[in-house]
Amino acid sequence: MLSAISLGMMARYFVKRKTMAISVGILLSLFVLSLFLPKAKKFLPGLFVMKKHSGGAGPENFDVYPSETKGDEQLRVPWTWECKHMASFRTPGMYCIRELTSSFAEASSFQECSLTCTEGRSFWPLPRNITHLGTTVVEFSPNKVALSVDTDSVSDQDHRVDVVRHYLRTAGKLFLKDVKRYDVRRKLIRKKLPVVVQITLAVNSAIVHLGLGVDESYSLSVSRQGDRVRVKIDAATVYGARHGLETLSQVMDYDPYRQAFIMLDSVQLTDRPSFPYRGLMIDTARTFIPVPTLKSVVDAMSWNKMNVLHLHLTDSQNFPLDLANVEQLADFSAYSATDGVYEVTELSQLVAYAKLRGVKVVPEVDAPGHVGSGWEWSGDAILCNNLLHQGSWTSYCVEPPCGFLNPASKMMFRTLRKVYKTVLETFDHDLIHMGGDEVRFTCWNNTPEISDFMKSIRLNSSFEGFLTLWGDHFQKPAMELVEELNFGKPGVNKTDAILWTNSLTEVKTIRKFLPPEKYIIQVWDHSTGETGAELMKLGYRVIFSNYNSLYLDCGYASWLANKPFWCADYLPWYKLYDFEPKVESGKHKGANLGAEACMWTETTSVNALEAKIWPRLAGLAERLWTNPSRDSFYAWDRVNLQAERLALRGVKGDQLQPKWCLLNPGVCYDSR
Repeated sequence: MLSAISLGMMARYFVKRKTMAISVGILLSLFVLSLFLPKAKKFLPGLFVMKKHSGGAGPENFDVYPSETKGDEQLRVPWTWECKHMASFRTPGMYCIRELTSSFAEASSFQECSLTCTEGRSFWPLPRNITHLGTTVVEFSPNKVALSVDTDSVSDQDHRVDVVRHYLRTAGKLFLKDVKRYDVRRKLIRKKLPVVVQITLAVNSAIVHLGLGVDESYSLSVSRQGDRVRVKIDAATVYGARHGLETLSQVMDYDPYRQAFIMLDSVQLTDRPSFPYRGLMIDTARTFIPVPTLKSVVDAMSWNKMNVLHLHLTDSQNFPLDLANVEQLADFSAYSATDGVYEVTELSQLVAYAKLRGVKVVPEVDAPGHVGSGWEWSGDAILCNNLLHQGSWTSYCVEPPCGFLNPASKMMFRTLRKVYKTVLETFDHDLIHMGGDEVRFTCWNNTPEISDFMKSIRLNSSFEGFLTLWGDHFQKPAMELVEELNFGKPGVNKTDAILWTNSLTEVKTIRKFLPPEKYIIQVWDHSTGETGAELMKLGYRVIFSNYNSLYLDCGYASWLANKPFWCADYLPWYKLYDFEPKVESGKHKGANLGAEACMWTETTSVNALEAKIWPRLAGLAERLWTNPSRDSFYAWDRVNLQAERLALRGVKGDQLQPKWCLLNPGVCYDSR
């Protein structure tokens, strides 16, 4: 609309030229046109709908053409998607086929077709038992979604019903927030709809502790009766109910053709995970990852039903934990002055944030190796950390700076106790990762203090002697510290410790040092190895992180030499999807807890983190939740939909294929 000042200036200009009558007429015409232009556009779409196109140098070019109206504003889309059986595709079946249409009023959007066509629809991960899926949708508004909580079956002996109700209501709010993100143009209330969606969340347990093996099962039913869509989610725990809401969000979308939200009007399914541990490890030591970024990762994990975020908090180069009872560790850390440290309060907030999204945060304090930074102030607590300028670090450790804790040092154990105390108070008490990665004996073998200590306890300087030094005189007392600090705490029956596979976990020696009832072993050798299977036969619980299948940093350049990285092959999403967890039967059934993808960050910046994780991690998510019998080839269309959904919700992930492939399902995959 023309401003009053502009009108006044034009009027004076025309008055000076004695054309006042003409000027007033022109000004009035412009004024009236400015008032009615929006409505004129609505009633005369053929005049006002323009299509922008590029062409040569100079100003932008536009084509003017007629448009049709669907919903409450003009859209011009020549495409429709029809659900058709394609026998000629490599995988014959029902597909959403894009076709030209001459009547937009009868066209179906890609979103509607994705919800109503194909075997797996738009689910990710795929539910394990789908009884019924309808083929029609109903329009609704997120502003007319009513959530009710049913806890009548929950025993309130521990006064936890209010906690359960709070969790469920929060989960409902998060669900609605996620669904609204489907409308990227934010036109939620432009269309008035009579339909009311009534969601009932029913749980029968007051369990709110997110421990290993917590029941995450649920059932979901959707039915329509006139203008009422009734949704019922039944679950044993709040975590199953949360997963049910996530699945419900995947039978919903925003339809740009209808300019309304749509959802399937008929659904029946039951679901539960195949494995209790579905994890992601992020190395927050080599590269400091701010808590807001970690929260974004947690969000995306929850949208893929992943349930463990393992934080590799400390390593050779950095100790970014600001601990009030031992501040020197952060003060002496390599990055603390410039790159930030974690405050205990913000880590506690991360734990609570993740729990509301069904994700458990597990802390790792790596020891007795990989401790080259932060311990420099501690006197005899650390050994072999002064090799940087001697040109000999490669024989002592796998990467600089070297550093190993001293099992003969009382100062080391006093400091370690303080570290464990704060960590166990900040995170859940029942699970801690104690590291144990890449411990070389060269350092201990070349330290007179260690030699004297070993003589005093009658150990010789053999490989077996150093194993005993590590197992009996470091790992055992370290675990005793953890158990002592947790003793008597409410809700803690025992604390499980996770260790990386190492020389201490070799099949022939592990039982001597590591009781299977206390330790979980994280296996990171090649996937063709038998370490995991052998450990399960010995009664150990196992988490698989085979580097050739689950290390997300593989395929990038080495940071220590001008040569290929030690794990040179990049892992696409389908490599993670086709990972096959080894499952034991009989008395060892359940020993395989699941798997964990690892995002080491020696060559990953905080800005690149999400793109290196997503949407690749979605492949492992479906493997661990559904454990499908078919390989990744059959999941291409759905993983593209999941990648698009993650992007709509704000995940800064990488691209799997051109978006053209998303809009033309079944076409891009090489049939050879």
